[in-house]
Amino acid sequence: MSSDEDTEKWVLEEGSTIESTTPGFTDPRKTAPNGGVAQSEEDEEKAREFKMSAAEKASEGNLEEAIIEMTKALELGADKGMFWAQRAEYYLKQKAVLAAIHDATVALEFNPSSAKALKVRGTCYRHLHQWEESSKDLNAAQAVDFNDAVDALLKIVQPKALKIRDERRKKELDEAEERHQRALAQQRARQEAQAAQDAAAAEEATAAAAASMRGMPGMGNMGGGMPGGMPAGMGDLFSDPEIVAAMQDPEVAAKFASLQSNPAGMMGMMADPKMAPLMQKIMQKMMGGGMPDMSGMGGGGAASGAATNDDDLD
Repeated sequence: MSSDEDTEKWVLEEGSTIESTTPGFTDPRKTAPNGGVAQSEEDEEKAREFKMSAAEKASEGNLEEAIIEMTKALELGADKGMFWAQRAEYYLKQKAVLAAIHDATVALEFNPSSAKALKVRGTCYRHLHQWEESSKDLNAAQAVDFNDAVDALLKIVQPKALKIRDERRKKELDEAEERHQRALAQQRARQEAQAAQDAAAAEEATAAAAASMRGMPGMGNMGGGMPGGMPAGMGDLFSDPEIVAAMQDPEVAAKFASLQSNPAGMMGMMADPKMAPLMQKIMQKMMGGGMPDMSGMGGGGAASGAATNDDDLD
């Protein structure tokens, strides 16, 4: 049934308090001498007499008088959970729901297994449509002392409590999945951004290395009929996947870039384990247009060789 159809629902106005809903309510722990704790056997006997008197008033249907008598009992026995549970039951019958919950809760502080206090509080929660709290208390009461009336209440309360629990769990799972998907999307975005950054860096390094190669002495005389004197093979030199992949290594890209200011470094790179295979591949591509003029790469190797040949001719 919906909340509108539930004739057993008790509605509290916003801001309701025990005092506003239950005139004359007192907490003997705060108002009675000695915190409502009996100071003698005589006090304890009086407290029991007040409790018996309250039971008689209640049996006569005089709940107001019963509550007054139980309050007197509590002023001498505020440390007795059964007294609080008894007054809670009277308040429940008066539909003074906040006062009943208060007294039942105090009773449970003294005795967590008080079936009466659990039943009273669970019933109050049922009327307030606090289904999960009601289910918890009523089930606990049944575990202590099975009661047919409580069992009937649970047939109303339990399905509603389970529905609320299931809806909450579904919401929690949906929110967890949403957080997971959001985290995955953020991770993908970071990976894509990093990939784009790496690609841009590789492209920049490749361009720098290509510029360095074109600016090296002798590269302009490589023949092959390519524009600007670029030799055959040079046009697609830096589109070769292996060379492009190598250029993504910052160390390799930096060494290639250094050739522009130090062309002689090419010969040294031939002895570099990392650079040698790459240099050989580049040289093989350049062979398609004839070997480059290496005379500008330090040491004057060609001129020296020519001098030696002249000596041989003498």
